[in-house]
Amino acid sequence: MSGSVTKTIDLPVSASDVWAVVGDFNGLPKWNAGVDRSELSNDGRRRTLYLKAGGTVVEDLLEHDNAARRVSYSIVQSAVPVGRHKATMIVHERGPSQSTVHWTCEFEPKGAPLNTVEGIFSRIFEGGLRQLADLVGHQRGQ
Repeated sequence: MSGSVTKTIDLPVSASDVWAVVGDFNGLPKWNAGVDRSELSNDGRRRTLYLKAGGTVVEDLLEHDNAARRVSYSIVQSAVPVGRHKATMIVHERGPSQSTVHWTCEFEPKGAPLNTVEGIFSRIFEGGLRQLADLVGHQRGQ
């Protein structure tokens, strides 16, 4: 059994300004309060996230497309009970100083009910997108 979670947010900021933040594979600590620091390895294709609550998450970069403003990654090691995992963030231009961010993941739960894992990713994505909105809004002087 596999699951998926998709969260979307509209932002009053240009897609290029948002992509400058989320397109940085090592930049998650800048806009996600739960991440203390991130370290790259494997020629920049793997990141280890050190969480403020303790523990680490190891993720591999699957795709990074500046033109499409799309980044995909996969969890390699984490306390989140998943076997297979792929997440993608896409930033779309909606007009002048208007963008939409889609953050989605597909996964197979491992040792936990599907709805539990869906809840975990929903909370992570919702919190992250709220923090992203706060950061890019403050960068614009809002």
